[in-house]
Amino acid sequence: MPRKPFTSSPLPRLLLASTLASACVAGCRPTPVRSFDRAPVAMPESFGAAAALLEDAADDPRSGDAPAAMPEPWWRTFGDPGLDAAVDSALAGNLELRQAWHRLRQAAAEVVISGAAAAPSLDASVSASGTRLGDREPEFPPDGSPGNRWDERYALGLGLSWELDVWGRLAAREQAATLRARATRADVSDAALLVTAGVVEAWFTVQEQRAFLNLLEDQLQSSRTLLELTELRFSLGEGSSVAVLQQRSQVAATESQLPAAEARLAAARHRLAVLLGRTPDDLGPHEPGAVLPELPPLPPLAAPADLLRRRPDIRAAVARLEATDREVAEAVADRWPRLSLSLTADWTTAAIGAAFQRDLVTAAAGVLLPLADGGRRTAEVRRREAIVQRQLDALGGVVLVALQEVEDALSRERHQRELLRRRARQLALSRETLEETRRRYANGLGDYIDVIVSLQSLQQLERQVLGEEVELLVNRSRLHRAFGGLWMEQLDPAAPRDLDAFASAADRAPAPDIVPESTPESTPESLP
Repeated sequence: MPRKPFTSSPLPRLLLASTLASACVAGCRPTPVRSFDRAPVAMPESFGAAAALLEDAADDPRSGDAPAAMPEPWWRTFGDPGLDAAVDSALAGNLELRQAWHRLRQAAAEVVISGAAAAPSLDASVSASGTRLGDREPEFPPDGSPGNRWDERYALGLGLSWELDVWGRLAAREQAATLRARATRADVSDAALLVTAGVVEAWFTVQEQRAFLNLLEDQLQSSRTLLELTELRFSLGEGSSVAVLQQRSQVAATESQLPAAEARLAAARHRLAVLLGRTPDDLGPHEPGAVLPELPPLPPLAAPADLLRRRPDIRAAVARLEATDREVAEAVADRWPRLSLSLTADWTTAAIGAAFQRDLVTAAAGVLLPLADGGRRTAEVRRREAIVQRQLDALGGVVLVALQEVEDALSRERHQRELLRRRARQLALSRETLEETRRRYANGLGDYIDVIVSLQSLQQLERQVLGEEVELLVNRSRLHRAFGGLWMEQLDPAAPRDLDAFASAADRAPAPDIVPESTPESTPESLP
């Protein structure tokens, strides 16, 4: 009997009916998705501490000319080429930042995986089978040959399946994965921002400790010179042994500051090296000096509303919120019927390389209608809606923390500037006091204890001023970190490492013995 033409099969009618059904409901989502482009908290028009800081900065002779816009990259405003090179090295080698880049690659792959569910799936199969048939089988009459016969069959199959995304369930899933990848990219920017701020602060800390050691050496030299003068006066009969002992005690007190300062310097260098992706004892060419940079001019301050665009943690929170909203749409669409199409074709032959002797083509269209699931799908919708509400409040918390960080940085810089202005006056008075006590002691009008007290007060004040100047620089870096930025979007991804270069052949190495064998000394019978 001649085979019927393929066009008489029901497959074209099934495809036509499914396509028409999809076109009728295309774009009709059970739940509309939303875009959260407004902050869930009231945003102020300006920062409260900004006006007072700008006024103080205008009166500060160190301020200079402010840039026309918020500088990016911001750390270059300190004018330290060594710091610039260290930050560039950290952006390429910091291990936390490299992990963030790999998480982004993972998220990008998950987008492809989620989108693949909406595309048709085509599978191929190949099989071979053999059936032993006896000589008494009617199809194989005895022919005089000994043994049994084998009936061999070889088959080739193709299967095509496709779920029509009528209600947008699969599209919502792919959009959620895309938004989560966008959030992960914002996490990369946030990690880069934290790494640069950490490197800048560690760089200033190393410079501070080096400057502190130099200051201690200068103070120690001055104290030793004063000790020599005191001993000379005592040898000439113009002083007392108490004054000599007091000055020796003051020299010893200054010397005792050196080990702690050297330990702080070593710890700061170790922290900087780890931030650069190096071992703690290897800073390479990135060795900070002992001279602190000048405080750069205060840049124009961004408006509070600009934080929604500049802060990567806010952008990440918004993207995750929108992704969860897409998951709500997916959960709602999961309660509606699913329409799927399938097409299978199988060909069989009795010998490899021979023409196919039989073919079978099957086309099917199915509808899956959820009827009863114990309330699971409905509860899943409520669960994801609750997550949306929670993440919306979490977004509000992230925005409030961002506003707080900016306000804190602005307030600290203003008060730190005022503190340094007052410290300058206090430092001048302390130096005058030391000179006066020295003069009175030299003229026999005062006790040496006054000189010691004045000297100790001056040296302690010089150390405090050094730390407070560094704190002003560190706070400026925190101000830039609080404002965020967009320079992180231009970073090149970290290149993956060669895994074979860091892994050994496990099949050639014996497995480690995790549980040691028991010994006679450790058996319960041997215990007392």
